[in-house]
Amino acid sequence: MIKNFMKGKNMRILSLIFMLTTFLLAGGVLTHELVVPNMGCGGCAKKIKRVVEGNYTLISMDFNTTTKDVNLTMPSEIDINSVIKTINDAGYKARLKEKQ
Repeated sequence: MIKNFMKGKNMRILSLIFMLTTFLLAGGVLTHELVVPNMGCGGCAKKIKRVVEGNYTLISMDFNTTTKDVNLTMPSEIDINSVIKTINDAGYKARLKEKQ
């Protein structure tokens, strides 16, 4: 039974849980707020998510297409400027949201 459990999707889930637990216990997680002015719809959000997740391991990524905000929670080792460049290379105009 355990042998079958450790295959495919279950193994990926266990790996993800282990990775997230490691980052959380190490305190190496940051949340960044971005604004993407030309993200006009859910399709744009899906494309941004696909492009970012294809290049980086994130913990979460949330979108608000009304306010054009994107919240990224990711390991602190990932350079947010390289993530922003990846989004911009996909045709969007991402930048860090200014603190008010």
